[in-house]
Amino acid sequence: MKIKERKLLFQQAGVCFDVNWEYLSAIVFVERTLFYDWTDDALVIILARAGRNSSIGFCQVKIKTAYWIEKQLNDSLSQFYSGEKYRNILKVSESPEELIYKLKNDTLNIHYASAYLRGCQGF
Repeated sequence: MKIKERKLLFQQAGVCFDVNWEYLSAIVFVERTLFYDWTDDALVIILARAGRNSSIGFCQVKIKTAYWIEKQLNDSLSQFYSGEKYRNILKVSESPEELIYKLKNDTLNIHYASAYLRGCQGF
């Protein structure tokens, strides 16, 4: 049900990164079904602020993965660089707190997951 409530966000992220939004939502469904529980809401931000590589937000994006995504989107020399079209959609965060703030936002969180799928697909 929570995926259906965010269908438009998945569609927008899919368009933004040229990925199939239905695949993206299916991947997130599995992640939320198998690896998500009450502790994700209760403790994850506290652990992230303490320096742990927590999975944050609706798509459960890990802090280090989100930072990696930002770097790949903006580094034209990276083997995972997806192209100028995607550059600066998700700018490199200045601090862990900024990244945590971004990942707590459902729209941005879904964009991170979409960008990750874009990078996995190649060009």
